[in-house]
Amino acid sequence: MNKKTTLLSISALSCIIAGAYGIINDYFLFKFCPEFFTEFKFVEYGVTDGITKNGGDNSLNIIKVGLMASWWMGLIIGSILGILSLPIATPRDMYKTLFSSMGITIAITVFMSLAGLVFGRIFLTDYNVEAWGIFMPTKNILHPERFMMCLSMHNFTYIGAIIGMLVGSIFIITKKRKFIGF
Repeated sequence: MNKKTTLLSISALSCIIAGAYGIINDYFLFKFCPEFFTEFKFVEYGVTDGITKNGGDNSLNIIKVGLMASWWMGLIIGSILGILSLPIATPRDMYKTLFSSMGITIAITVFMSLAGLVFGRIFLTDYNVEAWGIFMPTKNILHPERFMMCLSMHNFTYIGAIIGMLVGSIFIITKKRKFIGF
């Protein structure tokens, strides 16, 4: 396998990993606060067919939203990390370095996602959210505290993915120096 094929396969794999992460993350968020989806995310992504608001099965809709919200981050992250790894000696070394950097990215994303949940609980639930200027899609939210925690977790997940990509990039750069001979 050559380096270009390795880059393409890593980019595709990154889309799959990001999509799976998005689905798992959204299942967790849905279980925690269904209103975050029924009143906001389903509407935002135009996934309005078959939505049940009273405990019904929204699995297919969660999968759709999870994929739409995340696959593209995988493409960006996988492409950037892959391009950075091109100077590494062999495709095998490139794969090993990329998988390590992707693991770093995922770990940081998970950590930041959970930090977002905690941040939302500490800073966004005991205050008037309108005073913070934070978006609430409707006044019909029955559990605004949980909604705000989910919104915070959702946003911190993207921040975590970006930070993870940056740390993963630094990891690749340090490995690249080893392979190039710096």
